Amino acid sequence: MAKEGLRVRPSREEFLRLAERYKTIPVWAEWSADLDTPVRAFASLFSEADSAFLLESAEQDLRAGGSPSAGGSLRPSTSSRTERRGWSTPTGA
Repeated sequence: MAKEGLRVRPSREEFLRLAERYKTIPVWAEWSADLDTPVRAFASLFSEADSAFLLESAEQDLRAGGSPSAGGSLRPSTSSRTERRGWSTPTGA
């Protein structure tokens, strides 16, 4: 099931174009998580990751939180049939 409003960058087309020139291409996703907690979003996105992290910050008065950041090690996908490199989002993202 895809996260509603999930925006993966770069696009698939841009990723494939960059893959012709570079060995490593950073890929990230953004979405509005107004109805999700950072922990729930993290668990949904990185449940299949080899390793992952969640960073959260809070203001000094603890009334307002900062913007959480998460990351993880996901495996790229390749196809020997088409000889094309590619990527896919993890299950649940």
